[in-house]
Amino acid sequence: MKISFKHMILLFFILINVFIITKYKNNKDQNKILKIGITQIVEHESLNNARQGFINELKNLGYEDGKNIKFDFHNAGGDLSNCESIARKFANDRPDLILAISTPSAQAAANVIKDIPILITAITNPEKSNLVKSNLTPCTNVTGTSDLPPVSKTIELIKKLKPNVQNIGILYSNIDVSPSYQAQIADETIKTLGLDSKVATVSQLSEIKQVAEKIISECDALYVPIDKITAAGMPFKNSSRK
Repeated sequence: MKISFKHMILLFFILINVFIITKYKNNKDQNKILKIGITQIVEHESLNNARQGFINELKNLGYEDGKNIKFDFHNAGGDLSNCESIARKFANDRPDLILAISTPSAQAAANVIKDIPILITAITNPEKSNLVKSNLTPCTNVTGTSDLPPVSKTIELIKKLKPNVQNIGILYSNIDVSPSYQAQIADETIKTLGLDSKVATVSQLSEIKQVAEKIISECDALYVPIDKITAAGMPFKNSSRK
């Protein structure tokens, strides 16, 4: 079943409400400060908006930072080893809830934390990322929302906007399962349309400019999945376009 963006956001906030109600339904200590750890793969507008939306909704529910809730936010700067360090810190600090923004951040947290609720967002396929048993029935301490876009329709739109296109490039970060999954769908769609594809991957921000320049010179059009690492380096990619 496909879920619209509005429904996805609604579901995310419903999950927040469920957690708050469950956590404090029978709590006699109304003065207890709720501790929430937030881990994020990289600084980017879309990820920042997800984090701020989470904080804003908690405020709407009556939970304000410094009063009855405390946020512990950490940004990994695009480094997987930092994701793991953040996860280990949370495992030791024992927050009441962890918000993991992006697949690498969620995977790192889920690998070492099995008894603290982990709420995920900005993740394409939690099941294929081994975060849950099933996207319909998680059966783990992890739950949240998916941001899987209409990949096939996007490729079809490229063909519609540029009828003479013959070769479509795909550029994404190979340190995240989510863009890899989208790239696979894109590649299959490109071949179904009878076109050629060329795939290029990056593993860190500093590689984007060089790799982008090369693939752009070899293709008629470029497809970039929802990818936090590549998106964070978007200024480099844009500057390479002729």
